[in-house]
Order: sequence, then C-alpha cells, then structure tokens
Amino acid sequence: RHGLLTGNIPDRARIKLESAGLTEFLDADLSFTGQEPAPRTDLGRRAGAALVGVNECIVIGDTPLDIAAARAGGFTVLSVATGAFDVSALAAHEPDLVVRDLHVDRQLVDDFLARNSSAPRGGWTRPPGRWCSRRWARCRSTR
Repeated sequence: RHGLLTGNIPDRARIKLESAGLTEFLDADLSFTGQEPAPRTDLGRRAGAALVGVNECIVIGDTPLDIAAARAGGFTVLSVATGAFDVSALAAHEPDLVVRDLHVDRQLVDDFLARNSSAPRGGWTRPPGRWCSRRWARCRSTR
C-alpha cells in the first residue's frame, strides 16, 4: 500500500498522478493533500500522526516546503532538483538526500533507499513504471 503527501488539492494531485501512471499504486487512506489553506508543515504533522502504524515512509519533494513538511511529520526526505530550486538551494534545508533528477541519479537514489529501508520510516518499495518527480510520498503499511 502506498500513500501520497502533497500540497496540491486532490483534483490536481490526481491529474498529475494519472499522467505519471501512478494512481493504481496509491491508497486514499494513506494519502494527505492540501485541501485546506494551511501551512504544509501542518499537513506533514497530520500525516505523521495518522501514519503511526506505517513501517516505511519516505517523502520526495522539490521545494524547501516539502522538506519542512517531511520533517514536521518525522519522515525521511529525498529532495529532487527538478523544480524551481537547484541542488544547492535544497541542500541548505538539510534533506536526507538531494539529487538532480530521479532518473539521472538513479544509483544514488537506489543506494539511499536501500540504506534507509530498515529505518522506522525510511525506505520505499518502488512499484514498476515511471517515477513522479514532484511532491509525493510512498508509504508501505503492514496494516
């Protein structure tokens, strides 16, 4: 089971995920979207509190706000410089790892995920298909 954590409103998130071919991998019960105009850190905290039973979770984002939301929820965070922020700008906010692109730096990403898979909320089981390089979280649950 995989969830989504995004500052996008639900409809926009669905459109982005459909275009990346990821909707079939997501569970609405593990997903959190920016439905209310609240700070993204509040969204991260809500997700962290709700996902207490989740054994593995990593947040992937492309902005400093994504890093802050992940930290607020107690999640491991991987930053991807595919948006408006470059590697240096994202690194200044101290994510667990920052890469230029999930495809270009795939070996770094795979090594990072392998090292973090035993952490309480670190790691990820990647489904087949394309990767979405915007804000989202993949979570696996034992529930």
